Amino acid sequence: MTTSQQLPSWNPRSFQIIGVELMIKQACAGLLWKPGRGKTSVAYMAFRILQEKGYVDRMLVICPIRPAYRVWPHQCEDYEDFKDFKVGLLHGSDKEKVLQDDDVDIFVINPEGLPWLLGHAGRAQRVSTLCQMLVVDESTKFANPATQRFKLLKQHIKKFKRRYILTGSPRPKSLMDLFGQVYIMDEGASLGRFITHYRTNFFYPSGFGGYDWQPQPGAQTRIMEKIAPLVHVIDTEEGLGLPELLFNDIWVDLPPDALRVYRQMEDALLAQV
Repeated sequence: MTTSQQLPSWNPRSFQIIGVELMIKQACAGLLWKPGRGKTSVAYMAFRILQEKGYVDRMLVICPIRPAYRVWPHQCEDYEDFKDFKVGLLHGSDKEKVLQDDDVDIFVINPEGLPWLLGHAGRAQRVSTLCQMLVVDESTKFANPATQRFKLLKQHIKKFKRRYILTGSPRPKSLMDLFGQVYIMDEGASLGRFITHYRTNFFYPSGFGGYDWQPQPGAQTRIMEKIAPLVHVIDTEEGLGLPELLFNDIWVDLPPDALRVYRQMEDALLAQV
């Protein structure tokens, strides 16, 4: 997207610089950060640098429909660094036309659209030829290896030279979900090629009939050690560069009518502890 208006430059925080460097240095990596950490802009900058260096030409982004419309296209409108990228959304009645547009730098599609894209030989061939870089945003959508979307992506995963996932920080209850997401990056090198092996190595059956799987003691530590070379994890406020929190009470005099409404709000909405 090109605009005559001067946009602000992207000013990354220290942990975002680490994320960009990880994506540039490694062909497969994951940013396991809490929401709101700017994973999208990190992916944009990594793509820009890789494109300038000639490592990639175009990028395919798979993400839920909401960020597909509201997040990924608008990064180009927010920063001077990304304004020249053209984003094509593979959703809606003109998605075929968008796919055939040779000027598009970044194709964006939601997981539900993968059967249309990867389930068709011609479209799958085109996107895998054009896009050397794959970014799966909110990769928990691919946590279940039994789903059609995972199986489709698995069939074509080797065609993308550089593969990255963006998701939140893992928790003990979400460890089972890591298998499918990590597979996108390394095709089973870290956690095993099959979900059955992953379960056996890191979990034990529980519940009625053994259909519920619980992490073995120390499973989270062992899993994170195996995927550590691939990922950068932020699960605290550490590294955000935020100033120390200061409380500043400012007292104001309210007009009688406003004060009465405020007291009513206190009675109705505030709980005494």
